[in-house]
Amino acid sequence: MLNESDPLVYKKILFPLFFSLTWAMLIYAFNINEGLPLTLVAIVTVVTFMYSLLNLWKLPENKDKVKILIYISVFAVVFHSTTGVINYYFQGIIATGYGLSLLVVFWKMLTKKK
Repeated sequence: MLNESDPLVYKKILFPLFFSLTWAMLIYAFNINEGLPLTLVAIVTVVTFMYSLLNLWKLPENKDKVKILIYISVFAVVFHSTTGVINYYFQGIIATGYGLSLLVVFWKMLTKKK
C-alpha cells in the first residue's frame, strides 16, 4: 500500500503517524493524567497525527487513500481502547509491550506490497 522506501512517504506520512500513535500510547503507560505534560503531549500527538493524514490525502499517485484512512481510523480506535484497558487492569509496561507489538503489525500491514 504505502512504499516505505520512498523518502517522502516515510518522512511525511509514516514517521509522523507512528510517532503520534506511540506517544498517545505512552500517555497510558506513563499515567500522564493532568496538567501541562498531558496538554503538551496531547497537542503534539494530535498535530502530528493530523499532519500525517493531510499528507496522505495530498499524495497524488496512491489509489488506496480511502482504504488506508479506514485502516488508520479502525486501528486507532482498537489500539487505544485495548491499550487503555490493558493498562487499567495490568501495568503500564505490559500495555506498552502490547501497544508496540500492535504498532509493528500495523506498520507491516501499511507497507506491504500489493
